[in-house]
Amino acid sequence: MPVPAKVLPQPPTHPLTDLETSLELSLPESLLPFLAEHNIHTLEDIRRQAGIHRLENLPLSPDDPAVKTLEAHANLSILSPDVKINQTLIQQGFDSVSAIARGCCYAFGRL
Repeated sequence: MPVPAKVLPQPPTHPLTDLETSLELSLPESLLPFLAEHNIHTLEDIRRQAGIHRLENLPLSPDDPAVKTLEAHANLSILSPDVKINQTLIQQGFDSVSAIARGCCYAFGRL
């Protein structure tokens, strides 16, 4: 007897424009239009591209804080859809799943 597969709900995609507003990020004016030209509009889009730091003609340095912040949010969105919690993690130095795994349980538990 076939058992139907359970369809899991998709996590929120978090449009970048909403993220900029809700977290009061100060992203350079050139970044979001550049990303839109590359069909990158959400954190999921960033994650699917394996980040944005390698995009050709990126108008910022790959090490720019805005690039690192957006990539960190894309990475952490796998674990939590709550961007405010993720922002707290990022501010504490936990910018990826692997950073959390490497981190001290004591330090992570104090958040």
